[in-house]
Amino acid sequence: MSKADDLGSKVCVKCGVKKDISAFGVHSPGFRRADCLVCSRVRGAKYHAANKDAINTKKAKAREGNEEYHRERGRRYYQENHAERLAKNAEWRAANLGRLRQATAAWRVRHPDRQKAAEAAWRAANPWIARVVSANRRARKLATQGIVSSGIVAKLFALQRGRCACCGEKLGSKYHLDHVMPLALGGAHDDSNLQLLRAVCNLRKGAKHPVEYMQQRGLLI
Repeated sequence: MSKADDLGSKVCVKCGVKKDISAFGVHSPGFRRADCLVCSRVRGAKYHAANKDAINTKKAKAREGNEEYHRERGRRYYQENHAERLAKNAEWRAANLGRLRQATAAWRVRHPDRQKAAEAAWRAANPWIARVVSANRRARKLATQGIVSSGIVAKLFALQRGRCACCGEKLGSKYHLDHVMPLALGGAHDDSNLQLLRAVCNLRKGAKHPVEYMQQRGLLI
C-alpha cells in the first residue's frame, strides 16, 4: 500500500469499512473523526431518539427569555435567504409536480371546510380573476353544445354498480360527477363523457387526460 493510499483512506472504527478520507467528518483542524459520516449519523440519531425529551427541555430552557432574539434571528435569516428559498422551492415543485398535486388533492378531501374557506377567501381577494375562471368554464361548456340528462347521475350510479369508475371502491355518499375527457382538453359536456368518481379520485385527476392519469396510477402501460 502506498503512502498516498494511507493518507487518502481510513478504516471506520464502527463499521470496519475502509473508505476515502472525505467520508470522515473533521474533528479539529488536521484531524478526522474515527467513525465515518454514515456511522456518525446513525449514532447521532440513536442518541436523539433516546434523549429526545431531555434535548427538547434543554432547547426550551435556552430559549426562555430570548424569544425576541430568536424571532429576530429567524426574520433576518428569512430576509437574507428569501430569493434562494424561493428558487429552491420552485425547483422542488417543478421536480415533484405530480406528488404535490396528489398531496394537495388528498388534503382537500381531508379538510373540506378549510378548503371551502380558503376558496372563499381567494375569491374575495381576487374577484376579477374568479369571474374570469368561472366565465371560461361556462364558455367551454357552451362551446361543446352537449346535452346532459337530468337523471344521468342515477343512471351512472346504477351502471357503475355504486363503485368509482377509477379505483373500483364504493362511491359512498360524497362522489363527484366527472368529465372523462376534461373540458379543458376539449371534452364534451354530455352524457357520453360523464362518469362518477370518488371525491379523492376526481381531485387527483383534475384536468389530466384520462389515459395519462390512469398511467400515473399504474393501471395502464
